[in-house]
Amino acid sequence: MTLTFALPWLFGHLLGYVLLGIALARARAIPLWAASPIVASAPLMGPIAYGIGLGLLQILGFVQVFIGIIPAALAMLKVRDEQAFASPGEESAPAT
Repeated sequence: MTLTFALPWLFGHLLGYVLLGIALARARAIPLWAASPIVASAPLMGPIAYGIGLGLLQILGFVQVFIGIIPAALAMLKVRDEQAFASPGEESAPAT
């Protein structure tokens, strides 16, 4: 019974990392070098780590996600700062 709930959660969770990395790269919100570790972390955190039984691989996967998410957070902060300094009737330039 537990396996019925655990497997969809596991695959959905890992698929979320893949889709997040692809979406950030396609939107050019972050550089490709930052999106790649997010996508590559999915098999490392799930099937490989559990298949081998080595928890260190799962930690390495989370470190990869952390490294990839830092540029995304900085890009969001940069857009927020640009919008704060724009005058009330003026639109800010789109983020690249």
